[in-house]
Amino acid sequence: GKILASYPDMSLRLVGRVTAVKLDKGFAFANAKSQTYFVHATELIQRSEFDAMPVGAVVVFLPKPSRGAQVNPPATSVDWIA
Repeated sequence: GKILASYPDMSLRLVGRVTAVKLDKGFAFANAKSQTYFVHATELIQRSEFDAMPVGAVVVFLPKPSRGAQVNPPATSVDWIA
């Protein structure tokens, strides 16, 4: 796994677990702090990892507020760490 201290903005990041992956649609969902976040494939720091990311993977990300009709707030700058 990666070292969490290596993120300069770690105090703003959340650590979560992937709960669903929709490979055909290019997105996933991750839970952190009792909230479900929307993870778009383009938000992965290593985009090529998305196709192999399993349910249960641990991710670290920057949460952003929901906009408009979004039910799940977006996760940005997502890194798959375990």
